Amino acid sequence: MAKSVSKTNYAYELMSEMLENSSKEMIANQMDISYSKFIQENKDIKLDIPVTILLGEYDRTGKISKYCNDWHNETNYPLYIIPNASHFSNADNPSMVNEQIDNFVKKLKK
Repeated sequence: MAKSVSKTNYAYELMSEMLENSSKEMIANQMDISYSKFIQENKDIKLDIPVTILLGEYDRTGKISKYCNDWHNETNYPLYIIPNASHFSNADNPSMVNEQIDNFVKKLKK
């Protein structure tokens, strides 16, 4: 699982450490809750706040890439692809994630 959500060795090792004390059953239950409820609970959400979408260039986790692209296309929220990053993009490429967050916050202050 750690390998599937990471692009860099650092992200892989960090995710492995985070998952170390979780059983397969525990992880499966958490994923079931997350994925089975996400679309149902968020399908018609309209946000009246600024939004930016970050997606790792190599994110192949579930349908995350499709959802991010669809959300961007339907709402015109900005979508930023984080280079050399997978699903755990803030560990794979923290400088780019931080740069995009900083840019987002700076736009809010204007």
